[in-house]
Amino acid sequence: MFFIYKTNDLNAKKSFNLLYPEFYYLDGGEYFIDTNDFNIYKDKSLLIKDSNEMGFIKYGDSIFFINSKDNYLYRFDLQNKRVDKVSQNKVFKKYLNFFILNDKIFYYDYKNELRKIWNGRDLIALPFEANIANALFENRIIINNMILTWGQKGIYKIDLENYSISRLYDEEVYALQANDENIYFIDSNLNLVVMNFYGKVAKK
Repeated sequence: MFFIYKTNDLNAKKSFNLLYPEFYYLDGGEYFIDTNDFNIYKDKSLLIKDSNEMGFIKYGDSIFFINSKDNYLYRFDLQNKRVDKVSQNKVFKKYLNFFILNDKIFYYDYKNELRKIWNGRDLIALPFEANIANALFENRIIINNMILTWGQKGIYKIDLENYSISRLYDEEVYALQANDENIYFIDSNLNLVVMNFYGKVAKK
C-alpha cells in the first residue's frame, strides 16, 4: 500500500526481490542487487561485484556495500569507478548492520560494537549514538530532522537536534508513511490513521 515502485522491464534473466528496499534504489537510474549472484547493477549493467545480503546504500556520488569476500565495508565512487575500503573492522552480520546518519557511517563490528566512520576515521560510537542506533529497528523513516520508528510498541520520534526520544502512539502499528505535515499509519484494527508530529490523532 505504501511503497510502490514504477520501473522499466529489466532483463528477464535477472530476478531480484523488491520486498527488501536495501536491494533496490531509484536515482537517475535503477540500482539493484541481483539475488542470484549478489552483484550490484545499474540499468542492467554490472556495477559492483561481490556484495552480499546486507544490501547497499547510495549516498551522494557513492555506493557503500559490504564485500562478501572479506566482510569489510567498501565505498564505490560513481564518478571515477574507484573502490576503497572504508572500515578498519569486519562488519558483523546482523540486521541494520550499517547505515548513514548525520553524514557519518555507522556499522557493527565483529565484537558487535557500534562504530562510526567520520572524516576518514573509524571510531567507537558515543553512548547517545548507540542509543539512537538501537532504536533504529526494522521500520524507520527519516523526515524533518527526525527519525520515526514503529512496530508492536507503537510510534517513537527521535529528534536529531538533541537526540531525545518520545513516544507518539502506544498501540501496534503495521505500516507508516509521512510527509512534511502529517504521519499516516495502519493501526491494529486496520484503520488508516492521520496524526501530527506531536502525537495528536486528527482522524481515522
